[in-house]
Amino acid sequence: MERYRPQARADRVIAVSRLLLAVFGALALLLDPDLIPVPLAPPLTVLSIYGVYALGLLILGRRAGSPLLRNAQLAIDFIVFCIVIGVTHGAVSPFFVFFIFWMFCATLRFGARGAMAAAVITALVYVVLAVSQETIRSDPGYLLLRVTYLAVIALFLMHLARYQQRSGEELFALASWPREVPARLEELLAQNVRSAAALMGAARVAIALEEADEPWTTVAELRGGDVAVRRLGPQEEAPADDGERSVAVSGGALSGRMIFGDAGAWSSDQVALAEIAARLVSSQIEQFAAQEGMRRAAAGEERMRMARDLHDGLLQSLTGVSLQMQTLILQAADAALAQRLRALQEIIANEQRELRSMVTQLRPDQVVVAAVPLDVRLRALAERIASHWNVAVDVEVTPPSPALRESVAAQIYSLVNESLSNAAKHARATHLRARVAVGEGEARIEVVDDGSGFPFTGKYDMARLQAERRGPVTLKERVAALGGELDLESTPHGSRIEMRIAI
Repeated sequence: MERYRPQARADRVIAVSRLLLAVFGALALLLDPDLIPVPLAPPLTVLSIYGVYALGLLILGRRAGSPLLRNAQLAIDFIVFCIVIGVTHGAVSPFFVFFIFWMFCATLRFGARGAMAAAVITALVYVVLAVSQETIRSDPGYLLLRVTYLAVIALFLMHLARYQQRSGEELFALASWPREVPARLEELLAQNVRSAAALMGAARVAIALEEADEPWTTVAELRGGDVAVRRLGPQEEAPADDGERSVAVSGGALSGRMIFGDAGAWSSDQVALAEIAARLVSSQIEQFAAQEGMRRAAAGEERMRMARDLHDGLLQSLTGVSLQMQTLILQAADAALAQRLRALQEIIANEQRELRSMVTQLRPDQVVVAAVPLDVRLRALAERIASHWNVAVDVEVTPPSPALRESVAAQIYSLVNESLSNAAKHARATHLRARVAVGEGEARIEVVDDGSGFPFTGKYDMARLQAERRGPVTLKERVAALGGELDLESTPHGSRIEMRIAI
């Protein structure tokens, strides 16, 4: 299939028009010699030579379409038209046929600037010819009228050129709209606000989406060339569209608005473009929702399998171990041994409770129960680790009992548990401290210990840890799966891990 080439098509139109102009101009002079007040031979000679030239360019086609040859053709056309004006003594018809044709050529090749430059050059040359040749009418009113005609035609051509350029840019922006739907909602909204801004020529675009069953609002905003994506809680307000332009977007259980800032008054074309952009965004949100549904369904099946395996396997085994330990406690003659066995039995019981809670969360049809606040769960975790590993553990959550989805609270709990357990088991620490700060759309988790640190020293971010294959593998995998960031500092006297995940 032939690739669309606007400039090549313009060259063909100009070449055909040039030939028709030369042939029918000469024919008109032969049919009506009185059309011009001079002998017929010079104009016919000029038009004949110009016709041969035009036929040659038409035959050459694309081979005469390089930028340099286009500029040369435009210059030759203008010189020929000036000669025609000169030898016809400024007759009316040749002027408006030849010079205006030249202005159209300049517009097709150089756009609005070409139209303006051609109009100025044409007007100046005509005024010079009119003043220098007595045979051309040069009275002020006549000159003003013809220059005005040129100005009006130039304005129309500039408008058409700009309209064509804008239409081409809009079509290109629509054709360039991303087809791939990212796996994360934040990335989806970020790429769509950029595409919408490019289509509408807006400096500020925002998309605010709400999920039907969640109190959170996800907002992606493009301002100053940068995209910021954040999640707003129930008490936070999404960007308002008062005094701005907005269109509705939706898909699946998500719905909201796309807002264009500093839009001013919209034309009907811009309203239609905004609706097209909204449909493209909605289509991608719908695809994202469908993909997310399939992912959740697949994850749900896997979670059910894991829940059954844990319940029928590990939980049952722990229960059996606990019963056997109870028998040993009753049979123990040594009180110290019995006390030690009871402590181990309590540890197993605590782990069973956590495991049952995990099994309950894995089941999609779980019974809704009152969720235990995150700070309460982390304090219980701290007491268990302190008892098990004989270390001092401090846990602080800011703000106390933060409003979090159960899935997010479980993720934070798992990260703190993994970090504290690693420090207690491997670093030979005597004091552990965990800080969890929730706010501004993210959770920041800091775990510090006074142990021996990692086998390496220094400060590392996630990218460097991954590149050098260092650091706690499971913890890195958990943070990466959540799309978060991890920074690690290791010294011979302890280590510090900071994790940040979006909530």
